[in-house]
Amino acid sequence: MAGEKVVTFSKTDETSVEVWCTKLDHDFQKALVEIAIPRLRLGDGFQDNSDAWLIDLGRVKEHIQIQGFLIDEASPSAFSKKTSMETLINQRGVTLKWGTTNATTVVGNIQKFTTTETAGKVADGAGSTDQERVFAIMISFILGTDK
Repeated sequence: MAGEKVVTFSKTDETSVEVWCTKLDHDFQKALVEIAIPRLRLGDGFQDNSDAWLIDLGRVKEHIQIQGFLIDEASPSAFSKKTSMETLINQRGVTLKWGTTNATTVVGNIQKFTTTETAGKVADGAGSTDQERVFAIMISFILGTDK
């Protein structure tokens, strides 16, 4: 496949799955508390033009959304990778690594794992069992320390 990057999910050398990633979104969400300010009347001699105070709680939520494919390779098969991902979703403290030069490695938890089985390379003969399986996947990954 051309234009994809390999993303690896692993849990302390127990289970490791490589995903052909076509899209990786990494977003940050800052926790802010908004407190509405009551408007003062003009006759009081003071008017505050701001609508609210914002209080920064100092916490940032990181979320990574990955779209890609689990494909048949010499070893392991796409079905085996899918089974391993199903095992990883029940694990805590999963490691996610992407990139080759200056690779990024983060630890978090898989929040959601969706698979769609798509037709792969169809074998030449009707009775042949040499058929490739491909799973399109979408994974939501939340960064943080599990407590």
